[in-house]
Amino acid sequence: MNKIFRIASVFALACAALVYTGCTKDFSQDINGVNEKADNALVQIESLKTAVAKLEAFQSQAEVELAALKADKADKAQVAADIQAALSTANANLETAKNA
Repeated sequence: MNKIFRIASVFALACAALVYTGCTKDFSQDINGVNEKADNALVQIESLKTAVAKLEAFQSQAEVELAALKADKADKAQVAADIQAALSTANANLETAKNA
């Protein structure tokens, strides 16, 4: 009986030592590391939000310029058509004048 008591006591001390050393780990460095990574992620998110806002502004400016170019192209096409009509009229008048 005494032998079983000694084995149980040694086993209890070993378990207590393992539990004590296993539960005394300092997690402050781990927590600080996680906090630092979270802070870095937040900074990256904010920089990405800024980049997206700049790209959206650039896109809207490009759309405005594209619309202006399309309008300018339509105006130039109308001017070209007007010039062509005037040239045709002038050629017709010239032919009429030659034949008269």
